[in-house]
Amino acid sequence: MEGLVFKLQSSGRVCFSVNSFKEMKNLRLLQLDCVDLTGDYACLSKELRWVHWEQSTFNSITNDFYLGNLVVIDLKHSSIRRVWNENEV
Repeated sequence: MEGLVFKLQSSGRVCFSVNSFKEMKNLRLLQLDCVDLTGDYACLSKELRWVHWEQSTFNSITNDFYLGNLVVIDLKHSSIRRVWNENEV
């Protein structure tokens, strides 16, 4: 699987464990709308190129979320204010 979209209505929310993505090693596109993730972000594919994460309730992306191959990270309408530490840029 190379792409996955979870698009929910803004009136509802759902939360998934990041472990659900553990076997999706070739995942390149991930779109989450009104979805939150819990757990170890290192389980997400290192092949991710495009992340669209709308209306996330988190303030920051954890350090274990590999961002090395990302080309696009779209966080509109989310609570995320910090993606990485200054020394990681």
